[in-house]
Parts: sequence; structure tokens; C-alpha cells
Amino acid sequence: MGLLVEMNGTRRITLGRRFLVGRANHCQLQLEANCVSGEHASIRWRDGAWYVRDLGSRNGTRVDDAVVASGDEVSLREGCELNFGSRSVGWRLEDVSPPLAKAIAERSGRVAEASQGLLALPSADSPECVLFLDGSGRWTAEGDAMHQPVADGDLVELSDDTWRLLIPARSDELPTTRAAEEAPRLVSSITVAIRVSRDQEFISVSLNDGSWSADLGARAFNELLLLLARAREEDARSDLGAADQGWVYADDLCKMVDVDRPLLDLHVHRARQQAGAAGVENPGQLIERRPSTRQLRLGTHRVAILES
Repeated sequence: MGLLVEMNGTRRITLGRRFLVGRANHCQLQLEANCVSGEHASIRWRDGAWYVRDLGSRNGTRVDDAVVASGDEVSLREGCELNFGSRSVGWRLEDVSPPLAKAIAERSGRVAEASQGLLALPSADSPECVLFLDGSGRWTAEGDAMHQPVADGDLVELSDDTWRLLIPARSDELPTTRAAEEAPRLVSSITVAIRVSRDQEFISVSLNDGSWSADLGARAFNELLLLLARAREEDARSDLGAADQGWVYADDLCKMVDVDRPLLDLHVHRARQQAGAAGVENPGQLIERRPSTRQLRLGTHRVAILES
């Protein structure tokens, strides 16, 4: 995770894959000095390293006092100093690891990293809070009674510690380039297909969108997906509007699956992880929550349940 730290200042900025510096409002690092151009420079991650490019600024960009020629791109090393338009205010590149959402525990110093587009706190094995990109492209923190947008530098209070978030903006964190004809694999466009034996001892799940499919196999969380899929099917035959279909109370799910709340939350996280590993771009939306009522539902109405 690239991290820019203001020298002789207080600002700390987490870098995304593409990051714009300048005076313009749309710049991720907005600088007010008149010597800074509207779109002054860009910083990006490519080929395993960070690079800065001067975008034809009037007063130039410097890396360790060396001027970056207009239009040129220069690789950056850990600890280097960057100046935009003036040497009076410098920025130090404190971290040169790849762009990845992270969180740091304030007291213990523990670091948690995102995996498959999901950041579980305090850990993937005990997900008291999970961060993911929502449908609008904003990072959302979700817990038992929590569902709120979060931003770089925010603090999240959990039972074990207070966690500081280091998360790039969605506009900077571009997905892997796909072929022009290949549509994005979003939860809203996929079908969750579930094959279940008559005695319900065997449950397998696969995802597909007509041109692509992924087998999630037989997992511990499949019974949860089956219950949520059945709730979707049942409500689709009712007079309920689309926004109200498929919701099931978490406490009821715990009884039906015979798990406690922490294990239910772990099943939710594992199901999302598997979807992300299979190539779904927004795996956090595979299972939706209503924190106010503590209900859950499958994030797509496209379900197919096959009994054999």
C-alpha cells in the first residue's frame, strides 16, 4: 500500500493504483498553493513499482530535488521526497507496497489486509466487521449493527482494538483489464445455482451468468446460501416488492443452521470470499444486510435450486 506523508505536516494519504495530484477538486491529493497546477502530476502503480509523471505543470515536479521532465515518468523508491510546484512543502513516500486496502490496530500495531476485495476485522477467522466496495463504489463497513460508508484514515472501534483504515478511493483502484466484449461479473447479473440431496446432507453451489460459471463446491456456508435462496424464491411468488423480498432475520438463520452469531458471520464472510476468488467483482454484495433489523438476504434474485 503506497503511503504519502506530508513532511512537517499531518496529512497521510493512501495511494490507489492511479492517483492525481493538483489544485482541481477532483484530484485525490488536492493542494491549494497557487504554484500547483490544476492537474499537476499523477502517481500510479505498474509493473510492481510506483511511478510519478509530471502532467505538463507550470512549476514542475521534483523527486529528491531532481526535476521530472514534463510528460516523463520516474520510478519512486521508499523514503523519497516529492515536491509539487514548490520545495516549501514536501511529501515522503513512506510505503512502496502494492495498492491494497489495510487496517492498523492503534494499540497492538497489528495489520489486517484485504483479500478478494474484502477486509475482515479483526481477522478473516473472526470477522466482527467487514469492509467491502458497495454498489456505488464506496467502501462500506459492515457489522452486526453497523452499515456505514468509510474513508481513508477513519477509525473503527471493535471489541479488541481501534482500527485505522488505509483504503484507496474506488476511482483509483481499477479492476484488472478485461476483454472489450467481456461483461463485468456482478452479483446482480449472476445466478446462484444450488444442488441439494433429498436428505440435505450434500449441498453444492455454483455461480453462472450464461457465458461463465464457477463451482464453489460443497462448503460449510452452503446451507446458509440455500436458506437465503429459498427465501428469495418464496418471496418472489408473493406480493412483496423487490426491495423487501428474501430477507431473513439473523437469529432465525442461526437456529435453522444451528450456529451462533459469530459463526454465522464467519459463514457470510467465507461465502463472499469464495465468490471473490471465483471472479465476482463485488463479492461483498453476495449477501446483503439490514443492520437496523438484523436481517440478511441473497444479493441476487436469480436463484436455481435443484434437488436430487
